[in-house]
Amino acid sequence: VPSFVTRFSQDTEFLETVENRPVLAILPFREEGTDGTYFSDGFTEDIITHLGRFPEILVLSWNAVAPYRDRGEPDILREELNARFVIGGSIRRSGERLRVTVQLTDARDGVLLWSERFEAHEAVVLRQAWVTKFSRGSAKRDAPVWEAAR
Repeated sequence: VPSFVTRFSQDTEFLETVENRPVLAILPFREEGTDGTYFSDGFTEDIITHLGRFPEILVLSWNAVAPYRDRGEPDILREELNARFVIGGSIRRSGERLRVTVQLTDARDGVLLWSERFEAHEAVVLRQAWVTKFSRGSAKRDAPVWEAAR
């Protein structure tokens, strides 16, 4: 368990919303149809970097979430990393085309809060499209998805 988690493990509510900012765990995306994880790991790291720029949320680092690749159930991430929200998804390739599915889950109860599927020819365009949509608003109201879920 990372040292920043153990420092606050006695006060789960504090860590879940440090300074009133929800803690977000972005799990390594599953890469469907291949044996490797090189592309999906890079894609996940890019998303962590992009969402980490938003001051309204705290995004757990790649090193914190990478060990949870195969055991990323929301209750485990809440208990062990004190994540309030979990993003997960998959990447599929069909020739030059990419399809990414993304899900945002509330780690308290496992409820799916938001999901979307994106398709594009280039990974950079695809990543930017969903990060932009995720951060601009949800169907519930014109606010970032993590705000609408509160």
